[in-house]
Amino acid sequence: MKPLLKPAALQTGDTVGIISPSWGAAGLFPHRLERGVAKLEQMGFRTKIGAHARGVAGHVSASAAERVADLHAMFVNPEVKAIIAAIGGDHSNQMLPLIDFDLIRDNPTIFMGYSDVTVLNVALHVGAGLVTFNGPALITDFAEYPEMFAYTEDAFRRTVMVAEPAGPLPAAPWWTDEQLDWGQKLDLTRPRQQQPSPSWHWLKPGQAEGALVGGCFGSMEHLRGTRWWPDFDGA
Repeated sequence: MKPLLKPAALQTGDTVGIISPSWGAAGLFPHRLERGVAKLEQMGFRTKIGAHARGVAGHVSASAAERVADLHAMFVNPEVKAIIAAIGGDHSNQMLPLIDFDLIRDNPTIFMGYSDVTVLNVALHVGAGLVTFNGPALITDFAEYPEMFAYTEDAFRRTVMVAEPAGPLPAAPWWTDEQLDWGQKLDLTRPRQQQPSPSWHWLKPGQAEGALVGGCFGSMEHLRGTRWWPDFDGA
């Protein structure tokens, strides 16, 4: 793994790029894309949508080559200071053989997503040494109705908008896994129901120090046996 390279903190007024590295949900549910973009702009950012981010091609947004072209275009654009995935999916791994990791390292930019985007988070970390961020996606989190969850927005700001480490991570006071049908726009009819959340449950007492490597471990299995599998020694 290459030496770590952390991108500069995001600032109000910066441009945030949006790509769809896996599922084409941004094209299937444009109202979610529009809400997510509106939220970023409300927060004071400019936005740039990838050329193929609105595409729908079966289970993905576009071909692997087209998705990689969007990724590269965002990294080399000097105006784009952060890249946020529209959503996850199950096919980000198709992009890996086509990614120019030297290009990524030469243009360090905040890269964020979760779920299937874990594949890219970890691969960019291993292949380019880039510090990446397991965090909110555009149409799932920034587009939340009637407003992005305050806990999520606060964590986003503390993690990518300051140069210093984010510090203590408080437990969320509630959680939800309710799904309101986006196709019927039921997500615009009411907030999702929330359940009280217990505090952290510690598997082992004590203190530890090391690199924080992770994400969606089910998605990370796409990397097992490849050159992008991370080194967990000391993590």
